[in-house]
Amino acid sequence: MNDTVQRLRDAAATGNADAQFALAAMLQSGCGVARNVCEAAEWYRKAAQQGHRASCLNLADMYEQGLGVPRDPAEASGWRLQAAGQDGQAVDRPPLRHGAAPRARLEQRTR
Repeated sequence: MNDTVQRLRDAAATGNADAQFALAAMLQSGCGVARNVCEAAEWYRKAAQQGHRASCLNLADMYEQGLGVPRDPAEASGWRLQAAGQDGQAVDRPPLRHGAAPRARLEQRTR
């Protein structure tokens, strides 16, 4: 593991939500680390529980698709509502977030 990834893991382990999100996005996409969507979901959850909006949305996407977690539309909706509650605006379609583009490329390759 390179030094940068180790520092990111250390920061995530101390509860830094931005580091947790960044690590989750890397794990989800396989960028710089071995791809591990189950671990990505765990880190997104930790950041989302601290109110990290993009993590809430990415975790919702994972529940909608059953990616690294069991497919659960109700759970996905709950995370979207938590994200919406942060600014009072509904979140029907999430904006493109870090980690979404690599997933889209992967989906295109598997079609």
